[in-house]
Amino acid sequence: RRAGALALLLALALVAGAVTPVFADEPPEPPHYFYGTVTSDGALVSPGTSVEAYVGGVLRATTSVAAGGQYGYSPPFGVPGTPGAEVTFRVGGVLANETAVWSSGNVQELNLTIGEIVEPYELTVDSTAGGTVTSPGEGTFPYSAGTVVNLVAQADAGYQFVNWTGDVGTIANANAASTTITMNGDYEITANFAEVPTYDLTVGSTAGGSVTAPGEGVFSYAAGTVVNLVAQADAGYQFVNWTGDVGTIANANAASTTITMNGDYSITANFAEIPIYDLTLDSTDGGSVVDPGEGVFSFEDGTTVNLVAQADTGYHFVNWTGNVGTVANVNAASTIVTMNGDYSITANFAEGPPPTPTPPPPAVGGTAYPADKLPFIAAGLAALVAMVAGALIAVRRRTANG
Repeated sequence: RRAGALALLLALALVAGAVTPVFADEPPEPPHYFYGTVTSDGALVSPGTSVEAYVGGVLRATTSVAAGGQYGYSPPFGVPGTPGAEVTFRVGGVLANETAVWSSGNVQELNLTIGEIVEPYELTVDSTAGGTVTSPGEGTFPYSAGTVVNLVAQADAGYQFVNWTGDVGTIANANAASTTITMNGDYEITANFAEVPTYDLTVGSTAGGSVTAPGEGVFSYAAGTVVNLVAQADAGYQFVNWTGDVGTIANANAASTTITMNGDYSITANFAEIPIYDLTLDSTDGGSVVDPGEGVFSFEDGTTVNLVAQADTGYHFVNWTGNVGTVANVNAASTIVTMNGDYSITANFAEGPPPTPTPPPPAVGGTAYPADKLPFIAAGLAALVAMVAGALIAVRRRTANG
């Protein structure tokens, strides 16, 4: 039987060398044929075990071991390649000890030997409802020992990844949707998903304003959503604060802020009327208040009001009296008052021109000069003394020459 197979191989080689088909381009090189037996640790390899031939490190042909540990007899094992390239073999995924040099049309007996064949480990992957495993997929996958396999779990809309369970001892991070597992055995793992919780936000407001974002009513959000809150006061009102379930509101005293949805919340935007205060203005004889005028005027809390007093001819402004605690300068005819309450203020005038300011008394011994001017004064005096001394010397010389 073996002789018959060899005769068949030789016949194939002769035909490959003798018959020259016509090609438009250069004809392909006839393959290099291999045959022989395969043993693992001295024992014949089981039928069906794969035999792979690599030329220059590239897989070029595959066959299987037949009965009796034989390969390449039937069917023939032709390996295409490049002249002079190294041919290596793998049996059951294990690198064989033997190599060959590729030669076109050669028929070569090459008995292959390997160490113990290590069966690949199996990774079985599945998922719960709410998502899938996109890498490596779902099912059973074979891997060589030590292989690091990428794991990627993808949640469906409305769901979130929870964790990996099962044989997770070599998973890098069992709580990460994207991670790895190292194949040191047969493993079964499951990607677990859960529905994303949905929470209700109930929003309302007191009289004097409204909530413009997200609005008023009941709104549903996925857990962890950060929701913008904006409260708008009506005319004559001001925002006060947010009350209710305000634990996750960024700033409960700000009209524009955010809330993080970690549960069902009910909140209220509170508004209050802006206080209105009366400013009563009058004046004594000799002038009047021209801004804002005289009488009673109403202003919102915190308003800054201009005050301008105008004296009549023959009179002068003296000061402001009354509730002058928030008047900026009670001695100035033009000043301001800040409305923090109801105030009554009077502009006072007196007959005659305003008093002439009294100058400061001179320093003892003559005119007082600012300290920063003294160096310049001293220098001037020194120059003057030098000039007088020079004049005296000139006079004496003229007298002596006389």
